[in-house]
Amino acid sequence: GDNFAFVSANDRATVEPGTIPLGNLFDDKKGALLASAVVSDPFRSEASTESLGVVRMAHGWGSDTQIAEGIQFNFKSIGSDSRQHGEITNDGWSAEGGIRTQGMKCSPSIGRTEPGIGMHANALMTLDLDEIRRAGLIPAGQPMTFKVDRAGINDDSFGAGSSVHIAVLVSKPHRKDSTFDAIIAGYVDGQPAQVAENDTVYYFDGEIPEPIEADGRFVSFDVPIPADARYLTIAATGAQISESENTISSDHAVLSNARLMYDAAATQVAEVKDAPAVEELSDEENSQRQTNATLLSELFDDRGVLGLPADQIGSLLEGEPAEALAAMSKELESRKKSSDAIKVTMAHALNDGTGRDLKIYLAGDPKKQGEVAQRGFPAIFTSGKRQAFDSHGSGRRELAEAIASADNPLTARVMVNRVWAGHFGSGIV
Repeated sequence: GDNFAFVSANDRATVEPGTIPLGNLFDDKKGALLASAVVSDPFRSEASTESLGVVRMAHGWGSDTQIAEGIQFNFKSIGSDSRQHGEITNDGWSAEGGIRTQGMKCSPSIGRTEPGIGMHANALMTLDLDEIRRAGLIPAGQPMTFKVDRAGINDDSFGAGSSVHIAVLVSKPHRKDSTFDAIIAGYVDGQPAQVAENDTVYYFDGEIPEPIEADGRFVSFDVPIPADARYLTIAATGAQISESENTISSDHAVLSNARLMYDAAATQVAEVKDAPAVEELSDEENSQRQTNATLLSELFDDRGVLGLPADQIGSLLEGEPAEALAAMSKELESRKKSSDAIKVTMAHALNDGTGRDLKIYLAGDPKKQGEVAQRGFPAIFTSGKRQAFDSHGSGRRELAEAIASADNPLTARVMVNRVWAGHFGSGIV
């Protein structure tokens, strides 16, 4: 790939077609080719929203957070809080050492041992599957599978009394604002989990599995990703909820061999001639390949000779190209000033939506819901008989009509009492 010259031999990987090791994407910027990204595997590289495919990251978010644009999720039921530590790391539980999931105590500073990603509790990462598909020329209708061989607490914390939950969410954008259909599937600790929505926020509903403890037990994930899925979210939380102690102490969550899988044969867009395998080439031919790859990388990678930042290119141009660039820059500044001078009069407004009836929160708890309460005028104002609104909108108009109705004497009485109080200093009642 483009970055060949800037990746050491120890940080290059051999990857089977149709396999995308997630940690291998962390050191590659958006716009990189997937084929180049998956074979670049720097040990303990850290994920960021500049990494290929990574669209959202969060640490210590408390209870609920945005997992993708327009999609809010509450992780409180699996122990999330505001504590945080470290970054999401390739092949390491953190920047301190590697991943190992053999169920036996090891040093926290061991070298690279297993592929995967590490994310200390209360860390979250969302991948944009469409961005990954585009980078690999994978058809939009191509389903995938998310797999993890062993997920749990890294061996360096074995016996430390720590515990975590690891959640995976597959989602897509809402079809429209009033339709809450973003979550396709949810998993907690390798098991399918029911997801519900309340007041535009999703959450895990029903029984949560027992936390994964630092006792050598691990879980696996095998998550189907349908063709219409846009996002894959992975979250690790501290399962022990406490306000008086460090709830994420030694919660070194790791996902060994975390990867996306797809049918590589189905993605081939043209018939190509098979290149000879490395072992079929002579030493001289292999050496020439390495030399060619290094030269191309040193020319075209972002860090290469031709990889100049945009703000440095102008000073290297001469003649007509330099004049054209200067003219375009001047025109851009002029248009910016013109657009800044445009004053748009704004006003607050409400657009009445479709609305919907909500369930009663028992004792005010949104997780303990009773029956649906239909929108209507309070029964105390309708002779004790509750009358539901026949509404095709939010119900605001029907509420206003009920308040101002000639059949509702209370509005007139209240108005007279306020006018009286304003005129004479005190109300009639």
